[in-house]
Amino acid sequence: MIALVRERRDRARDIAHRQRRQVRGKDRGKRAAPKNADAGNRLKAAILGEALARLSEERSRRTARSDLIASARKALALKRAANRPSRPPSERTASTGMKPKPKKRAKRIGSAMEAGRVSQFVRDAQAKRDAR
Repeated sequence: MIALVRERRDRARDIAHRQRRQVRGKDRGKRAAPKNADAGNRLKAAILGEALARLSEERSRRTARSDLIASARKALALKRAANRPSRPPSERTASTGMKPKPKKRAKRIGSAMEAGRVSQFVRDAQAKRDAR
C-alpha cells in the first residue's frame, strides 16, 4: 500500500511540476495561462503525501512493536538459559555434610525428678509458713 501511495503522490507531483513549467512558459509567451492551473494536482500530491506519512508511521510503529516482542523473548530465553546460583537460605540448614542444626530450645538443668522434688519441697515449706 505504501508503494502504491508513493507512486501516485510522485505522479501527481510530476504532473503539477510540468503544468507549472508550462504556465511559466506561457506567461512569457503570447497568451497568459491561469496561475493556478496546477492547483488540483498540488492538492492531490499534498493529500497523498500526508497519507504516505501516516502509513510510514504506522509501519514503523508495528515493526517497533514486533522488535520489542522479539527482544523480550530473546531476553527471557537468555535468562532461562543462564546458570545463575540461587540465593543462599536465610537461616542455617543442613549442608552436604549433614551437620546437625543446633536446637533452639534451652536445655534443662538437672533431671525432671529433681525438679519435681524441689517444687514439692517449696510447696510444703510454704504450707508450713501459712499454717503459723
